[in-house]
Formats: sequence, structure tokens, C-alpha cells
Amino acid sequence: MISVILPAYNASTYIAESINSILNQTYEDFELIIVNDGSKDQTEEIVNSFKDSRIKLVNNDSNMGIFFSLNKAIAISKGKFIARMDSDDIAMEDRLAKQIEYLHNNNLEICGCAIKTFGSMEKTITYPDIIEDVRFFSIFGSPLAHPTVLGYANLFKKYLYNNVAAEDYDLWARMLIDGVRIGSMKDALLNYRVHSDQITLDKSEIIESSIRVSKKYIKSYIKDLELRTLLNDSNCFMSGSYDRAEIKFLLKKLLFFSNKNNISHLIQSRAVSIIFARASAYNIVTLFSYLKILISIDNKAIWNLDKRLTFLFTLSINKNSRIVFLFRRIFK
Repeated sequence: MISVILPAYNASTYIAESINSILNQTYEDFELIIVNDGSKDQTEEIVNSFKDSRIKLVNNDSNMGIFFSLNKAIAISKGKFIARMDSDDIAMEDRLAKQIEYLHNNNLEICGCAIKTFGSMEKTITYPDIIEDVRFFSIFGSPLAHPTVLGYANLFKKYLYNNVAAEDYDLWARMLIDGVRIGSMKDALLNYRVHSDQITLDKSEIIESSIRVSKKYIKSYIKDLELRTLLNDSNCFMSGSYDRAEIKFLLKKLLFFSNKNNISHLIQSRAVSIIFARASAYNIVTLFSYLKILISIDNKAIWNLDKRLTFLFTLSINKNSRIVFLFRRIFK
């Protein structure tokens, strides 16, 4: 059985769609645990309007936060597997069936999938699929889309969520340090809603939390002390600005590490783009360096270039200008 865990706070606008997408799954052996985290709207009434014995509603007396609600759902779950779901997203009807099959066929313990965003932004976002790529990509942030995750319940019960801003990234990093096998499907099995009502912590808090997670993670993952020091000093390229010489020197070592560890050219290219986004100058010279490094990975890697960065570099736009901020909002 799969225990689908769904935290909800003031979710009355969209939660019915989310619940229906789970109840209509082709894989029917599941329980849906909904933790109503002190909502002040009609969330509880909407959940109770569903007459399906597979739904288990738990109410928090007050708003305790997502990590508390997730851990509460994990504690009472009865399934062999746990799957995540958010109160404003929509799962494809074969999501659970396909993820269980993929998990087994690829000898994984935790499995995510690609997402299709809809609402105020429409795009498909993919994540690293093979274990080696997941480990490498985790230097720069979460390797999974949180609401797509499915994995063995015993792992969730063992690790649980910590009370940190980047609670999902922190969880996967701790699992990876211990050798848990994590992967992701290329299929987009979840429609991820982007809307103005989404509740998030201050972005700076999430970034600072992510930097702390990454620095702890690379201490285990990267044995090369010089490379690890370079990444630490650059906050794993989650904040700050760096000149081309710094970037080129670090990438030389990072790509050498990547090739030794059989990292795919696609994920190497994505890492290059992440790092060049932190370049101190957006101009044609930076663009030339960016393209040259992509080509050094593989001639075909040029097709993996970040179109947003290429546009900004070509126009030599000041990286602190309003248009850069706008493009980051549009293409985040």
C-alpha cells in the first residue's frame, strides 16, 4: 500500500482538484493522509465532503508548519511506500502506478518525476534521473521536485523532516550521504500549479538554508579538498557574484571531477549554466567563455545552453538590472 501524504493550509481554492487527482489513480491500493495545518478557511469542510474511506483527515490545533505536518503524516502512515502531494497540484492518473514500477525496475529507494507547471507560468521541468547525476546535481540544490516524491516508508520514518527552510533538500542530502538510491523519471506525472497565493518563506532564508545543506553534503560527497574549498567559498553558487577567472578555474576542476564520476553531459551542462548565472559581468566575453566551456564538455552540449543566459549575455545587460530580475522570475 502507498500512503499519500498531503499537508494543507488555507487550501480551499484548489484542494478538491488535488484530492480528486489522487482518488482517480489507476493504482488503487493507497491511503490519502491529509494534515490540515490550522486552516482558517473551508479546507476541513471540503475534505470532509469526500466520502471515500481511503481519506484520513488529521487536524492540527494551530498552524505548525510543513515539516511538523509532514512528520505527523509519516508517523501515522501504514503503507510500505510514502508519496508526497501538495494541496494545489494535480497528479496524472497513472502517476503512482508508473512511479512504483520505475522504482522497482531501477533499483531505487526514492523516486521523483518531471513536472509541468501551469497557471501563471507554463513549462516542463526535468530532474536528474540516474543516481550519479542526482548525487552531482545535489551540490547546487534539491535534485527532486518535492511534491512528486515516492519512496519506501521506512526511510521517511528513519530520517524525517528537519525544521529548516529547505526541508526537502535537507532530507534528500542526508539520505544521499548515507547512500540511499535516489532517481527521477523523465515523464511529467504532476501538474504543478504556479499562482500568487502560494505560501513560501522569505527567499533569502531558503537560500541560506540551502547553502548550509550543500556545504554539509559536499563534505561527504567531494573528497578533493581544493574543489570542496572552492565550492564552499562560492556558497555552491547559490549567492554572490564571481569573475570569469574564478569560474573558469573552478569549472576546470569540477568538470574533471564530473568525468571521473561518470556524470552525464546534460547534467554537466546544467551545472555550467548554474555557475555562469553567477558571473559578475553579463557581456559578450562572458558568453564566449560560457559557450567555450559547454563545447569542451561535448560538441552537442551547445544545445543544452541556457537561453535566458545567452540572451542576457548577448545584450550585455547589467546583471543587477530590473530586466535580469524579470527574466529570473519568468524562467525560474
